[in-house]
Amino acid sequence: MRIRALGVGLAAMTLATVAFAHEERLVIGRVERLDLGARLLVVQDPERDRTVQITLDPETEVRRCRLASGLAAVRPGARVRVKYLDRGGAAFDTLSLLVLPDSQGR
Repeated sequence: MRIRALGVGLAAMTLATVAFAHEERLVIGRVERLDLGARLLVVQDPERDRTVQITLDPETEVRRCRLASGLAAVRPGARVRVKYLDRGGAAFDTLSLLVLPDSQGR
């Protein structure tokens, strides 16, 4: 009985580690840099006072004003909302990117 309880406990700890390693997060901030060649987006996160490096892949959904638009809509200085996976690496994997209107409504 003690061995079974130990096995269940180890399995639960393993699942918790896997879930934590792939946590979905959200950042809202301004684009500092976009490197299409390296497929890298750098966003300033004012809420947490940090700069976030996010990798982009062909499956990344990019939207602007509810329309699919692609990376051409992303410019340095643009306000964006990025949903990403934090896998514990230096750069995060992007799930979706929404270009937000700025204070002038653009």
